[in-house]
Amino acid sequence: VSSVKFAEKCEQAGVDIIVAEGFEAGGHNGFDEITTMTLTPQVVDAVKTPVVSAGGIADGRGFIAALAMGAQGIQMGTRFMATLESAAHDNVKNAIIQMSDKGTCVTGRTTVGPTRCLKNNITVCIASAEQKGSSPEELNELIGAGRSMTGFIDGDCDEGSIYCGQIGGAIKQLKSASDVISDIISEAQAVLNRITKVNQ
Repeated sequence: VSSVKFAEKCEQAGVDIIVAEGFEAGGHNGFDEITTMTLTPQVVDAVKTPVVSAGGIADGRGFIAALAMGAQGIQMGTRFMATLESAAHDNVKNAIIQMSDKGTCVTGRTTVGPTRCLKNNITVCIASAEQKGSSPEELNELIGAGRSMTGFIDGDCDEGSIYCGQIGGAIKQLKSASDVISDIISEAQAVLNRITKVNQ
């Protein structure tokens, strides 16, 4: 969910877990553009259902931060896209590990809703057209069909729409999924040890 309002609606509907996903996340995001650090504790305070934090998390530091905000766990998309087992094209994986901190672009604010993607030729063109006030028809023609497949499966990192979170800028190595999890656990323990020393 992208807001407290939607978290409350999910709880009323009887869901088992609520994912509080901040605006840093890749893919479709909420119109309110609330960040993970702001959203997670507010959702935790608003509902009794267990909350999972998502958006901008890729290592043990993010995991501990999510737990500190009251989340029961984390959800990661971009970090697992850049793993050996991921179905993403190798070009996409390499694009993620070469990303800078400014490596994403948000499109869709005037059409389907804010969508965070890898910054490339097509996403910059779409965002620019939106800012200039292009009509929905003009935007649909520019976007075309199958842009996600063009990027994610075919590996065209210039003309494909590749959902990707801002945390991609912090991912510098292609790893196995099991190594990602093991590293998060060891990094989290190191963070806890550091915090413990500060409090002594």
